[in-house]
Amino acid sequence: MRKLIILSFGLLASLSAFGATSTHFALGIPTANCIPVLSQDGMTLTQGQGAVCPQGFFGGGGWQISLPDGPITLYTCQATAGPLVKNGASATLTTTLSCADAPGWSGSITQDFTLERVYCGRGRYCESYVDVGGVGELTQLR
Repeated sequence: MRKLIILSFGLLASLSAFGATSTHFALGIPTANCIPVLSQDGMTLTQGQGAVCPQGFFGGGGWQISLPDGPITLYTCQATAGPLVKNGASATLTTTLSCADAPGWSGSITQDFTLERVYCGRGRYCESYVDVGGVGELTQLR
């Protein structure tokens, strides 16, 4: 019986070593190039510690992500945006991500929007959905 318990514990420990690593993060209001990461796995970050950049860190590229806990830096992410789901004065957009950086990551970004009146030129105001932050999650593929 004792050997069975030790063997079971060893097997369980081996299986957990092959489990997926995942992380969750909160997003702030986008800047010109990137979306700041406000927290990761419940830990508040200081400004500049993490970012999600839909056009690359310096523009001209695909999605790139930098998270401090890990650290995780992903340079080759392919994104597929879902539809903008409107619900009155709010909306959400979920984008799925697949990152080829070894060993590979997948996940999603969900951005929240609110309907606001914005100046659209020549003394006119228009209604537009404005990004107000969101959440993301990534899982490391093994």
